[in-house]
Parts: sequence; C-alpha cells; structure tokens
Amino acid sequence: MVKKKTTTVKVPVTVVESVPQIVPVDENNKQPDPEKSIDKEDYPEGSTFRYKTPEGQTSPIDVTTTGDKNVIVEVLDPQGNTIVEVPATVRVVESYPKYVPVDPTKKQPDPKENINPNDFPNWNNI
Repeated sequence: MVKKKTTTVKVPVTVVESVPQIVPVDENNKQPDPEKSIDKEDYPEGSTFRYKTPEGQTSPIDVTTTGDKNVIVEVLDPQGNTIVEVPATVRVVESYPKYVPVDPTKKQPDPKENINPNDFPNWNNI
C-alpha cells in the first residue's frame, strides 16, 4: 500500500474586476480604448492592454450597432506575454449630434438632451 502525502500551499490571489465602458455607435467601427475597461492600477507597471478578437471575427467589438458587448481584455507584460484575460462589457449607445454656440455667454446645451437616458445605468449622474 502506497501512502499519499498531501501538502497545503498558501497562494496569494488577487481578484480584479472590469469597468463597464459606454461608447457611442461608430459607423467606421473605431475600437474603444481597452484601458478604459479595466483599472490599470491593478496590474504591474509596464503592462499593456488590448481587446481579444474572438475567433471568426475581424475586430474585437462591433461598435456599429447598439447593445451590451461582452469582451475580453488581455493584459500583457512588457515582453508581450499574456498575464490575464479579464471579461468586461462595452455598452454601445446611440449618440445625438448637438451644435454648441460659439459665444460662451449664451445658454449652453444640456448634456441630457444629447443622450437616451435609458442607455445608461444611472443617468442622473450625467
């Protein structure tokens, strides 16, 4: 009979969370900044960030249509090795053009008039 030996090892674990990002629809599919989907302070200095492009797609996120887009932010060390992949959400919303008067003494537009409040989780803070 062989005796099995077990060893308990204490390993530090850091749990990181993503940061929801809200971006306007872009007909040219300009990709949002992955650094705005995570807290850069959670990672070692010199880390770089990019969105992972899902298999079968040509870009990480389709920002030509509205909706919540599930994405993966890849965190890379200075040598380009993946440290971690962080799931995140990018909410793509319609934007409404607004013309701003040149004269600052005139009444300025209200930002709430330029968005659809239903696209934002807590639009009272806008």
